[in-house]
Amino acid sequence: MKPTISKLRAVKLLMWIAASAILFSFSGDTGADSYKVYLNDKLILQQYVSRQASVPSLSLDESVANDELAIYYNHCGKIGTARNISIKDGNDQLLKEWKYTDVSGTDTGMHCSVKDILMLSKGKAKVNLYYSSKEMPDGMILASIVTKDKKTASN
Repeated sequence: MKPTISKLRAVKLLMWIAASAILFSFSGDTGADSYKVYLNDKLILQQYVSRQASVPSLSLDESVANDELAIYYNHCGKIGTARNISIKDGNDQLLKEWKYTDVSGTDTGMHCSVKDILMLSKGKAKVNLYYSSKEMPDGMILASIVTKDKKTASN
């Protein structure tokens, strides 16, 4: 005797398979590398690395010289080790590098002074903000930083 599946059970099974296929077809950004950049406590940039089509741009001027940037980089849900933030000029020449200790817990931000970035960018149209770590030794550009002096920024 052959086992038979009732029509109702077959329809339910097919509906379950279709619903599963639909739900799993939506892909979220879980597992992707991502980063956030804060100016003091204000989020000014959030990016998923897998979706980065172009390099985002940040604008800084003398009005925020006493402020602080905090960069939070997330490697597939984990914090990197041997982390570095660097500023390079348009020719990819290193201007300054900040090294950060390995951390665990809630404050995983890499902080740097806007004043330092403004000083490094004097006479340059823009500089680039880079991140590197043990997990990403070649590093990657996070943003181009366009700086303006106070006279230009107010116009």
